[in-house]
Amino acid sequence: MRSEAAMSDLRDIVIVSLLGFVTTSSSIVGAALGLYTPLSKRMLACVLAFAGGALIRGLAIELVFKGAQELHQQGFNANAAWAFIGSGFAVGSIIYYFTSLFLDQKGAAIRYR
Repeated sequence: MRSEAAMSDLRDIVIVSLLGFVTTSSSIVGAALGLYTPLSKRMLACVLAFAGGALIRGLAIELVFKGAQELHQQGFNANAAWAFIGSGFAVGSIIYYFTSLFLDQKGAAIRYR
């Protein structure tokens, strides 16, 4: 019984390590491509944007999971906890989008010829 639990823990550690490696490897690949491969600025921007998105996604998953656990501990059922968190993400993305549009109209965007 004890060895089964240890094997399960080891398997979980390996899975989490692989997920962390895949998530962060895009940053390393983007940096290596930028240093050693003559890419266009557009292609390099795409690779690095993907890497940044992957890192932000990892952070968001961590925060969402902890938030859902905390709501569940406060007595909310799982569906209500995820509804609160999903609503928060939706409201946050709408605020971000419209703030970005507003700032672009006011000249906050960097413009190159």
